Amino acid sequence: MGSLDILGVPSHTAPAMNWPDIFASHSLGTTLTLAAMVGFYISSRTGAEAAVRLVGDRLLIRSLFHWVPVAAVSLAAACSGHFELAFGVILGTSIAALCMVVGISALGGQEVTLDRRAVYILPAALLLFLIGFNAKITPWSAGVLALQGGAIALGAITRSKAAPAKAVKARRSILAGPDLVLSVALSGLTAWAADRGSMHLVTEIRSLTPGLVGSLVLAPALMLPLIGTAQSLLGAGRDSDAASLAVPIALLNLCLLLPVCIALCFWGDSTKTSLFFPMLNWRIDCLILVIISAALVPAAFKNWRLGWIEGLVLIAAYALYLVVSLKAGVRMM
Repeated sequence: MGSLDILGVPSHTAPAMNWPDIFASHSLGTTLTLAAMVGFYISSRTGAEAAVRLVGDRLLIRSLFHWVPVAAVSLAAACSGHFELAFGVILGTSIAALCMVVGISALGGQEVTLDRRAVYILPAALLLFLIGFNAKITPWSAGVLALQGGAIALGAITRSKAAPAKAVKARRSILAGPDLVLSVALSGLTAWAADRGSMHLVTEIRSLTPGLVGSLVLAPALMLPLIGTAQSLLGAGRDSDAASLAVPIALLNLCLLLPVCIALCFWGDSTKTSLFFPMLNWRIDCLILVIISAALVPAAFKNWRLGWIEGLVLIAAYALYLVVSLKAGVRMM
C-alpha cells in the first residue's frame, strides 16, 4: 500500500492522463460536453440580457438567470442519479464565482466591495464542511441544509426591506419575453447534453470521475458568461456590482440547489438511506469554499476594499484549486 499525501489520498502511481485525446477525440462524450459548453454561454448571456430588458437592470436578476443553467445541469444530474456530478457542479461553480468573478472585478476595478449578503456564504460553507465529517449525506442532512437556507433567505429578505436594492435604469421591452423563454429551454437541452456527455467522458477516460468533470470542466464553462457580464459592468464603472454578481450564485447553490438535488436523489431511489459524500470534494472544495468565503467577509461589511492585489490572489487561488483537485483526483483512481 502506498503512503498518504497531505490531502489524505493514496500516493500510488495512477494511469497517465492523455490530455490531447480528450480534446482531439471525436467521441460522443467529448462532442456532447463541448456542445453543452457552447449552449451554456448562449443561454446564460441571452437569458440575463433578456431578463434585464424585461424587468429592469437589477443585480439579482442578472445573477439569477446566469444561475439557471447551473441549476438545470445539477437537477438533470440529480434526476439521473448522478449525485457526484451534481455535487461537483454546485461546489465548482460556487468556487469559480467567488474566485474568478470577484477576482477579475477586483483586478479591473477600484476599491471594490461586496453585497452585504456575502456574509451568509460562510455559515453555509461551514455547515457543509461539518456534514462532510460523517462521510455521507442523509435525509437529515438535506433537512438541516434546507432549514439553514430558509433562515439565510429570511435574513436576506429582511435586509432587502431595510435597504432596497437600487435598480439601474434600462429600456424595457416586452419583446424580451420570447428570448427569455428560449434561453430557459436551451438551458434544459444543454443540461441533458452535459449530463450525458459527462458520464460518457467518465467511461471513456478512466482518469476522470463525475465529480472532477463537474467541478473542473463544467463549472468553469458555466461561469464564463458571468465573467463576461462582470466585465461589461466594469466597463460601465459598476465595479462593486460586477464583483457582487457572484454572491447570489453561491447562496443559491448552497442554500437552495444542493438540498433540492439531495432530495431528488433520495426520491428517485427510495431504498437509499444515505449518499456518499465525495471525499475529494470535502477535503478540497469545501475547505477552499470556507477559506474564500471567510476572507471575503470584511469586503461584505465594507471594512476592506478589494484591489488588484486581492484580485490576483483570488485568481491564483482558483488556479491552485484546479491543479490540486486534478492531481488528487488522478491519485485516487
